[in-house]
Amino acid sequence: MATALWEAGEDIFRHFFFNGVNARKFWRHHSNHCEWFKQHVDYTCEKKSHMIPLSLYGDEVQTYKNTECGVVDILGFTSDFAAGHGPMSRYLPIVAISEHLVCEFTWNDIWQVLVPRLQKMVTDRSWPWSVCGYKFMISSVQGDMKFLNDKFSVHNFRRNQFCSWCMCCKSHNNLSMTLGDFGEHSAHRATVMTHEQFMQSGAEGSRHIIFNLPGLSVHRFLHDVCHSQLLGTGKTLNGSGLIYLAEAGHFGLWSPAGKYHEVLEPLLRKAFKSFCDFKKAHKLTASQPRFTPARCNRTLRASWACLSSKAIASKVITFWLTAELDAFAGRADANELDKQVALCFWTYAQLLQIMDKNPLILDDAVAEDFFQTGMHHLCLYGALRRRSAQTFGPTALLRHMFLLLPKHHHLEHLLFDVRATKVNPRFFTLLCAESWIGLVGRCAKACHRASLSDRVLQRYLVKLGLHLQKLPRH
Repeated sequence: MATALWEAGEDIFRHFFFNGVNARKFWRHHSNHCEWFKQHVDYTCEKKSHMIPLSLYGDEVQTYKNTECGVVDILGFTSDFAAGHGPMSRYLPIVAISEHLVCEFTWNDIWQVLVPRLQKMVTDRSWPWSVCGYKFMISSVQGDMKFLNDKFSVHNFRRNQFCSWCMCCKSHNNLSMTLGDFGEHSAHRATVMTHEQFMQSGAEGSRHIIFNLPGLSVHRFLHDVCHSQLLGTGKTLNGSGLIYLAEAGHFGLWSPAGKYHEVLEPLLRKAFKSFCDFKKAHKLTASQPRFTPARCNRTLRASWACLSSKAIASKVITFWLTAELDAFAGRADANELDKQVALCFWTYAQLLQIMDKNPLILDDAVAEDFFQTGMHHLCLYGALRRRSAQTFGPTALLRHMFLLLPKHHHLEHLLFDVRATKVNPRFFTLLCAESWIGLVGRCAKACHRASLSDRVLQRYLVKLGLHLQKLPRH
């Protein structure tokens, strides 16, 4: 694929892999602030202005043909410099395979072929682009937690010790070793592993073959804000905030009598009208079905509050709830809990805005502000979770809210990384990747699952060829 883009012209090649980024400045910053790059085999590359950071991305997509439901696994690659491009110019496919054809050995066989080809791509100097000084280097592996765990046995969120970067646990005799302790000096912070320690921690030969790629570290299996926050912790936060306001009487009188879901439903209808008014007033676009007890996972009061939504809608709902909670906490008779919930939302909304408003490289003050704001949010969330755990009774407020997830712990790692590297995590957020996965999935809908692996790529190449014709040439 990279060879075909080079043959289309150097301007096309640079469009896909550089996108106007000043590579020399980018790598100079990484040389000064990023430990992973200082230990990378390509750290000594002389012509860094032509060095391309190559990242792998994978996910699965549901495809439908008539009444059949099937899952397609998709693997692609991208340049870290391509952030800001649309999906067709940012991601390029490697493998698309129907799970109808997959057995327990299939992906192992794929990696046995793919890893040597990737090794050749980043080490061989006989490629046509090598004459002009261009070089690929392995940067990262990206995807949601399920993909990273299922394909590479990294970050097994189903285990008690779920983190591959440290020894944090869901349950431990020492509470400071659990994911609920977000203190800067918590015990699990002292157990952060180097890549070498991670490789030695497993049985000999048990680590995935992908770790044979030159320079790839376990710390470059990147945390994704789209899946882990907007589609993860943001859902539990939004669900908890929405139910808290409903039960506290913000959307109308709350009656403890009657069936729980029947009392909650009319209040959620009023809440959804308020949300739609907020979108209209702020000229925001987000597709969100109406709020219902089922969509909030709250048909019973003993169920954990979690509002189902898409990624962009999750962010807009957070901004709306932040405004509603701010008004609710500003009442003359507001209590300390009202203010604590409002501040938890405000810090999370600030975290998202810092990412959205700043460039790829953050200055020292912004990086520190990002860290402090994020840690404040996590500490408030942890405190609310502890308070919820101590709440009992059929009518008590805050019951079964603010569920803790392993994704909260991975956000904590991200905050420390941003503080050290000063790289904006928005540039490896997978919002664009989700659009690309949907595009490939639409190609798969018209394919029979027996020939899907070939036909999807053929159809995608046709779309890519049409896309290339629309690009400006220099």
